[in-house]
Amino acid sequence: MLTTAILANMAILLLAILLLFFIRQGNSIPVKKFNLETIFYICYVTTVGIFLMLYSVVVDGILYDYRFLLYIFCIKYLGPKVTLPSIFFIALIRFLWGFDATAFSSFTFSLFFLISIYPVFKWIKCYISRDVLQLVLLIFYSVVIRIIVNLLFDHVLFRNVGTYFQLVVTGIAMMTVLLFILKRINELKKRAEIDYLTTLPNNRKFYADYQRRIQKEESLYLAVIDIDFFKEVNTNFGHLAGDEVLKKVTTKFKQFTSNHSCIYRMGGEEFICLIQEKTIEQATLELEELRISIAAMDSGLLDSKGNQWPITISVGVTECMKTVPVAEIIQRADKAMYIAKDAGRNTIRTA
Repeated sequence: MLTTAILANMAILLLAILLLFFIRQGNSIPVKKFNLETIFYICYVTTVGIFLMLYSVVVDGILYDYRFLLYIFCIKYLGPKVTLPSIFFIALIRFLWGFDATAFSSFTFSLFFLISIYPVFKWIKCYISRDVLQLVLLIFYSVVIRIIVNLLFDHVLFRNVGTYFQLVVTGIAMMTVLLFILKRINELKKRAEIDYLTTLPNNRKFYADYQRRIQKEESLYLAVIDIDFFKEVNTNFGHLAGDEVLKKVTTKFKQFTSNHSCIYRMGGEEFICLIQEKTIEQATLELEELRISIAAMDSGLLDSKGNQWPITISVGVTECMKTVPVAEIIQRADKAMYIAKDAGRNTIRTA
């Protein structure tokens, strides 16, 4: 009976967490704002908690299941705004489910957990960086709370030690498996957002970052960057030489990347930069430094007269606005970039 309940709980929790990561598109950043999305996650976690109770096991009148693992996982990956209300609602449902001394004991355990889990998690996180160790310590902490509740209600230090042991061991094993799966999912997600040749973020990553940054940041600017005469490089020196030029330019792009700026490869010789500055003039000044550093590069290519083939970029910059679709913003910057091309290339224009 206990083994069946444990397997059922493991299956429910595993499927629920994987589905949650699918819904969040692999995002493991805790929820920070209370909105409709937060309410959805609270309802989701509460529903999972109810299913865990449905497939629980009763030993000496006490209901055992993996709710504590659900809480631990949620506090780490969804944050307190989702986890704490979920714990309260699940505890309330459990209390009303079977109104007796055991239900009161379970409700007390949940309240202890509700009050203490987030401060304890923050403390653990300050001293331990590895995810597995953080979760293992939280599992043992949940056992400590259960022991305290046992002392308060039953005046017994350890009750059903074998049951606790099985839950803890299988819980740690399942958390290890889950972390491995989630790590692989994140690795695949990152690979899907990286350009293979340059290792810069690709257009898929750009659109995701743009939607996130345009909602949070003020004074965000977008620049379309195009390598001048790149098609001629491929024609005169071959595509392998063109690839080497892309890699050399990428080195400068990566040096330019910072907390407030990032460059993405959109395809071919075209790139997009998202940059946060107070004014478009300041953004242009930063991009001007990038333009100068690229123009000073050694291309390693010689033309028919023995002169070094120059590597330069033309740039078009425009301001991002929440009310304007991203396609229109890109189009504006693209037009400014072509104005820079018409002005003789190796320059920057704004729109």
